[in-house]
Amino acid sequence: MNKHEIINELNLQYTAKRSAAQERAYANLLRARKDKDFALLESRIRELTFEIGKLQSEDNAKEAYAKRVELTALKVKMGEALSNMHMNKYDIVPNYQCKICNDTGRVKGGYCECFKRELYNALVEASGSKKQLADFSQFEENISNNEEQTKQRKQIHIKLTDWVKNYPKVKTKTFLFCGGTGVGKTFITECVANEMIKKGYLVSFISAFGLNNNFLKYHSTFDESKQTYFEVLTEPELLVIDDLGSEPLLQNVTVEYLTILLSARFDEGKATIITTNLDLDVLMKRYGQRVFSRLINKDSSEMFKLVGDDLRLKRK
Repeated sequence: MNKHEIINELNLQYTAKRSAAQERAYANLLRARKDKDFALLESRIRELTFEIGKLQSEDNAKEAYAKRVELTALKVKMGEALSNMHMNKYDIVPNYQCKICNDTGRVKGGYCECFKRELYNALVEASGSKKQLADFSQFEENISNNEEQTKQRKQIHIKLTDWVKNYPKVKTKTFLFCGGTGVGKTFITECVANEMIKKGYLVSFISAFGLNNNFLKYHSTFDESKQTYFEVLTEPELLVIDDLGSEPLLQNVTVEYLTILLSARFDEGKATIITTNLDLDVLMKRYGQRVFSRLINKDSSEMFKLVGDDLRLKRK
């Protein structure tokens, strides 16, 4: 599901919520109107409201005040009539979940905060993440006693925070994070992904193994569904490929389609983050010059060789 489809689905959900609130209120009002006393009170309240408005426009303050007193008394009686039917005044007006936008999802100037929260949750779900994403607020620069690791983490924190802030007006579109198990590759990518989602971008996580399976399905499919296997990889504004090098190399599939994917995302100006336990020499030997050159292109890519201790042990 792309971002446009996600927003359309949310709009449908908001329309349904708003309609449901209105239908419940109207059903309660119809039920209340079956009571003769309530019906008479409602009719008189409508008349008084109109009369007060007219008197105010005629600058007849004294008579308008008297009718407002009468209106207040009638509303008290209406409340009593509703109470006798085991209802209250809030039951006959729509009870919207969001009192700011009345379940429209919109406020002057854009989306309501409630809609933004729903969109964020939908984008996280669509990302394929199996857990709650890490956040830059959890980024502990000094978690390690290793001075080099601490210095590097500070530099990465500053650089990536600035990168997300300025996206899409950034030079670097591909990040490669190399390093051993537990040095923070996944944590860093989650922080970036989380911030991108907060900005409303579509993000997708996929393991290298899952990526390879997608390539294989694309390679072996010959009907109208073929293109969908590649679109899910090119559609997200940010694609995170985790643990590149852990997948089996499939002849005429892995390297060929990885080259095409990286080129397509570069051409469309979209961001890609790749994590791997392999060093540059091994990556070059495994995937060849075409893939390697796209991973370390000095004009559009940046590589970080993460060093230091296993940070997972230090967070426990």
